[in-house]
Amino acid sequence: MLSRAGRLAAILLAVAAMLAVPPLRVAACSCAAPDPIEAEARADLVVVGAVAAHRAGADATFGSTVEHLVAVEEVRKGPTMTSVIVASPGMNSSCGWSMDVDTRWLIYATRAEGSVYTTGMCEPNRLLSERADVPTDAVRWPDEIAAEPDVNSGIPEQMLVMAVVIVGLAAFSAVAFLRRGPRPGT
Repeated sequence: MLSRAGRLAAILLAVAAMLAVPPLRVAACSCAAPDPIEAEARADLVVVGAVAAHRAGADATFGSTVEHLVAVEEVRKGPTMTSVIVASPGMNSSCGWSMDVDTRWLIYATRAEGSVYTTGMCEPNRLLSERADVPTDAVRWPDEIAAEPDVNSGIPEQMLVMAVVIVGLAAFSAVAFLRRGPRPGT
């Protein structure tokens, strides 16, 4: 059996050990049942749309995110658009939201200045249909579009043909003038 001093030393050692270990960082999602009217009032964007694709992303606030590319069918609040990227935290413990490809949703999203639209579990997002036909060529990621060569950036074909014809006529005229030689009396 430990003496009183021994027990006190053991307690102090246990407290010191607990203080030496840094606490784990824990993220948990906790929010009340979202009210659609309140959510629409604070949202920057409310759309009905079909999820065309999703990919992993990164955000300074959330860490890992999932970006959902949505083909917009109806804008209920916000700017008119045909597609939008809506990001969500990557983990449900951080209030992340998962939307499967080819599903149709009512989405409430907010946007920080200069940021993408974000949504999560604390918004009243609602699955409208588990099947949605999204035309694959109609909706694409902006970086994919930017990476494509601009077919209109070069010289249009008609302009090129006109330039060749003009240069050819000028060359023909110069050759004809030189072959003709000087005019009599000059």
